[in-house]
Amino acid sequence: MKNSMVSIYAMIGIWIAVYILDQLFNIGQWLFAKGISVERGAIYRYFTASFLHTNIVHLLANCLAIYFITIYLNHKINEVVLLLYSALCATITNLVIAFIYKESEYIFGGSVCIFAMIGLIMTMQFLNPGIEPFRLGTWYGNWMIGYVILGNIMNGDLKLFDVSCMVTHGISFVVGIVLGVPFMRIIMRRE
Repeated sequence: MKNSMVSIYAMIGIWIAVYILDQLFNIGQWLFAKGISVERGAIYRYFTASFLHTNIVHLLANCLAIYFITIYLNHKINEVVLLLYSALCATITNLVIAFIYKESEYIFGGSVCIFAMIGLIMTMQFLNPGIEPFRLGTWYGNWMIGYVILGNIMNGDLKLFDVSCMVTHGISFVVGIVLGVPFMRIIMRRE
């Protein structure tokens, strides 16, 4: 199944480019977020942290997940608006995580964008009964279930049962729902 959302290809391209630049020039040191007690005023990091990945497995998992999960959103939501929505949710999530893990030296990963989109999809199902239902057994449904399970069992470093990873994904999902409610109401009013 093909994803026709050009913005998702752009996001994947940015993730890959940042990963390559980080491998070559260690740019991550200027982009990852830190706990609020450690951060020294570089607030932009709460935005840029979502573009970093630990290793190639982490990068590939997030690229495949965002590609397949957003197949459901094709033609249901403006793709540029979706990208801005996920970036806003990811930034808020990274900021909340910085307050929870105040001494953290590294906060990063694109999964916060994906879990926020999953929160939005769930919100769409409840607030817009006329929308095509999200279906398990489809490419996007199977990928979402697999990603949610695997992404909470193993983190980007391939470390098993990392509680901070589960907390981060949970917060991102909740932020996706909380911002999804007014977001969907605005979209539904325009239809």
